[in-house]
Amino acid sequence: MSLFVTNCFEFSSIIEAAGDVDLVAPKRRKRSFLGDKLNRVANKLRRVARKPRRIEMEPYVIEDDYEFFFFVCLNVDQLVDVPAFVNRQDKCRKSAVMLLEVINSELASQTETLRLLDTFDHVFAFSRHSAEALQQYTKTPCSFLPGGADCLATGPASLKTERPINVYSMGRRSEDLHCQFRSWSDEGDFFYVYDIGHGLTAYSLKDARALTLSMIRRAQYFICYNMMVGPKAKLLGGKDWIPFRFFEGAAGGAVMIGSRPECAEFKDLFDWPDAVIDMPEDPASARPLLESLNRDPRRVTTIRYRNMVEALRRHDWVHRWENVLVSMSVAVPAGVMVRKSALEERIVTLSAEYEYLINLLSNITPGA
Repeated sequence: MSLFVTNCFEFSSIIEAAGDVDLVAPKRRKRSFLGDKLNRVANKLRRVARKPRRIEMEPYVIEDDYEFFFFVCLNVDQLVDVPAFVNRQDKCRKSAVMLLEVINSELASQTETLRLLDTFDHVFAFSRHSAEALQQYTKTPCSFLPGGADCLATGPASLKTERPINVYSMGRRSEDLHCQFRSWSDEGDFFYVYDIGHGLTAYSLKDARALTLSMIRRAQYFICYNMMVGPKAKLLGGKDWIPFRFFEGAAGGAVMIGSRPECAEFKDLFDWPDAVIDMPEDPASARPLLESLNRDPRRVTTIRYRNMVEALRRHDWVHRWENVLVSMSVAVPAGVMVRKSALEERIVTLSAEYEYLINLLSNITPGA
């Protein structure tokens, strides 16, 4: 299983837990080893010819009647599997699709696949400019739906939770800064956790996700870069969006360091002070910055508290699911309110603890 689909997995799990939902994941078509190799070659040739890839899912017949069908997929390429639900339009009164990632520069080569969007009542995309770009290829209304996180699983229950990891880096990164952190780690007492490969697979998405979230909530600093850093930058045409790392880092209560996304939605959704600490371009200046933060426990405690509370208040996946249901005029199940109550209870607990800790730290001079 690819680690790149964990956000789909997590969102779908929250939707299922909210109740009144049947979660369906059709099986992948079975092929022999040789058949699988030939299929990959065929799909590469189809991509060159600007044709959709072959359907990977086995046909799935929906037995019951449903008010709402919600298709969660990583990207436009996965829309090809929509017809696997052979009687979807007969058994479901309304339907919507969610796309976690859309590369605008590739849409012109995906027009045949994008026609499948016309079979839905609504399209949700996780960046505002992607929703606008998709609207040029379908008559179906397209809307912006922000990313999110499982805030209860990602965030620690206490502000006093130990954070033995000094810096945690996952996904896109600055190689110069990475080398700097590596050197600090080699020198001595500096615990730096980072990715060691690309396209890794896991035995279990659930286990992989649990490990990732565990490291986020045990990290003092969590690296978050905007989409202009990394290999995809040249494909975006200067159109930035909010990577999932920012929602996860805030929910985990880490101090996020890196570069903030240059888009209006980031200013709306992460509008609190110190949501992201901008890292200097010169890697040699990174250490003094972190040392300065470490000498100011009140500021760091406030950053962690505010990140967690803002995420709990508005960036949990259940908030996104509620937005979808309200947009589609579909009844919101009681489980949504139950989870929102649990989020509020966590806020109350953290707020009381924060007030206590700030009082303790009030007599400590920064840098002392």
